[in-house]
Amino acid sequence: MGVPWFGWVGLVLNLVIIAAIVIGVILLIISVARRNNQPAVSSQVTPTQPPAAPNPREIAQTRYARGEITRDEYMQILTDLGN
Repeated sequence: MGVPWFGWVGLVLNLVIIAAIVIGVILLIISVARRNNQPAVSSQVTPTQPPAAPNPREIAQTRYARGEITRDEYMQILTDLGN
């Protein structure tokens, strides 16, 4: 009599499912291996440069804005700086 048609479909379906599971496990192992080989996030951060020092005019503006110097002193500083 032979094997019924459903038997062949079942055989092929089982082979496809097993192949999908094996491929999934392999991809999972590769993914975990790649993730473990990457350096830590903190070591990937590039150091930033410190902010540039303010120029003398900016210092005078800041001191004038804080009320540390008078307007006359501020104007004298600008005159001395050539601005």
